[in-house]
Amino acid sequence: MPAGSWQSVAYGDGQYVALSSVVAISEEMVSTDGTNWTALPGPVGEWTSLEFDQGRLVAVGSLGEIVTSTDGQQWTQVWHHSQFDLTAITYGSGHFVAVDSAVGATLISPNGNSWSLRQPIESGLKWGAVDYGNGTFVAFDDSGSGYVATSVYGYLWALHRYSPAENITGAAFGCGSFVASGEVAGSSNSLLSSSSAASWSAAPVPTDPTANWDAVAYGAHRFVAVDSAGDIAWAYSDPDCAETIPTTPRQVSGNVSSGEIWTYMHPSAQSGGAPVDSYRVSVTNGSSTRQCPAPVSFQPNCIIKGLVDHEVYWVTAQARNSFGFSAYTDPEFVIPVARWSLSAITTQPVISQAQPGGCSSNWHPC
Repeated sequence: MPAGSWQSVAYGDGQYVALSSVVAISEEMVSTDGTNWTALPGPVGEWTSLEFDQGRLVAVGSLGEIVTSTDGQQWTQVWHHSQFDLTAITYGSGHFVAVDSAVGATLISPNGNSWSLRQPIESGLKWGAVDYGNGTFVAFDDSGSGYVATSVYGYLWALHRYSPAENITGAAFGCGSFVASGEVAGSSNSLLSSSSAASWSAAPVPTDPTANWDAVAYGAHRFVAVDSAGDIAWAYSDPDCAETIPTTPRQVSGNVSSGEIWTYMHPSAQSGGAPVDSYRVSVTNGSSTRQCPAPVSFQPNCIIKGLVDHEVYWVTAQARNSFGFSAYTDPEFVIPVARWSLSAITTQPVISQAQPGGCSSNWHPC
């Protein structure tokens, strides 16, 4: 292959395309078989991630640029803001999502050409990877904080924490599970896996524990990861595997009244490998969390009492079958009050698990 610094590669329309992570004479190389490669001028930039979907290649770079191409030869710049460091891009649920490690912002696009900038998910977090699977976007922090964010649509995000914390730089979904790769100093537990994207378990890899696992991909019934020391690790999955846990409920809605909220779930689009047998609602104000189960019914619902009037709470829900819980719904925020009045709100909003996106129209006072 041509000399260069190649960090991103994607396959689409009968060819592999790789872009350079440094400004160079040859910014691109292409191949039809993955073995014989041809160097091309390509788009000038420091490209970190490349995705093919909807008939086009979309690349993001550390200089805050996004470019697209329908043939891998002619490229068009569609977005450029130099204060951002775009690290990864993925496609799912009908749109592209890209993440940033400079200020922790996310971007979303229905077609790869027009982009909307979303506010940081949480102040201080730096997103190093993003992936989509089983109806959920998952973004991974690359600053060693141990945070993962999930979203159904890519607009509002719920935060989850795992331990030991890693600098995550790669992610893949396959066979019903997410796998994330990164680096944790002095530990061989550098590959994480999860079916729900909310709780994660670490897997030891029998190589140099100080190596940084830069990237991971899924194909041919295997997860394959590569590290900075030149090692390749793989884990085999059952070729007959199926999506086992349900997809997330499509939404959580309900009513508010004095000291309590009444919620109901919009059922999951897919039940997974077994029927959905219950739902779980989580309500948090940032310092404490309450949960309640909801049985399967026409409108699965539960009531959580003992809340403080005029305080902001975040509400999420999960579906469950015999294989486990789904990912969380996108968070909605509610304020219990005896009688709804904007002048009655005396406390500042508490940001618990995602950046507020406005009070949902699905919530109504009793």
